[in-house]
Amino acid sequence: FDPEEVKVYELGFKYSTPGHRVRLNGAVFHTKYDDLQVQVFTSVAPVTRNAAGASINGFELEMQAVPADGWFLEAAAGYLKAEYDKVDPIDTWLFKKDKFERVPEWSVSAALSRQFDLPDGGTLTPRIDWSWKSKVYNDAFNSPQLTQDSFSLVNLNLTYTDKTDHYDIVAAVKNLTDKEYMHTGVWGTAFQTIEGVYDRGRQYSVTVRARF
Repeated sequence: FDPEEVKVYELGFKYSTPGHRVRLNGAVFHTKYDDLQVQVFTSVAPVTRNAAGASINGFELEMQAVPADGWFLEAAAGYLKAEYDKVDPIDTWLFKKDKFERVPEWSVSAALSRQFDLPDGGTLTPRIDWSWKSKVYNDAFNSPQLTQDSFSLVNLNLTYTDKTDHYDIVAAVKNLTDKEYMHTGVWGTAFQTIEGVYDRGRQYSVTVRARF
């Protein structure tokens, strides 16, 4: 397969309110691919082919805010329109109508945390994260069996930091609602087999960090 070439045009901004209580970052972009490399499963193993041409247009918007002392709010939104401009269906088995694999059209996230001062001089910070992604196709052929519908995730963590700011103890719960969703998958056309890799579900962890 040939090298792929890409040209990216981006226009962005950064804004901060007086006192830096709110920060906004945003960007719009246009990406043009020539000889885009795609991985397709046309035999007993995945191979890389050049899909000819493709375009990706979109925007990203991020916000960070301190609504009150000790509080911290984050939010982000992104939009991607990724499509093939031209493609060789004989070589790749793909068509212009096919969607990019593992590329959600929309993604949104938000997080809220609050830092509490403790009598021993340390701090305790609870945090909640939420994210949402629109439908994702997990293979280049957009197989229905490997399509992941839109879903949201919630994560929680509680961080203790000692008064010297050298040590953290973090207790966390990932995927609080025990959402079942697919990370990736393949369709083996040679043997007509379909394999999907799913998330492990709700997970608990305790992490200790040290800074020297």
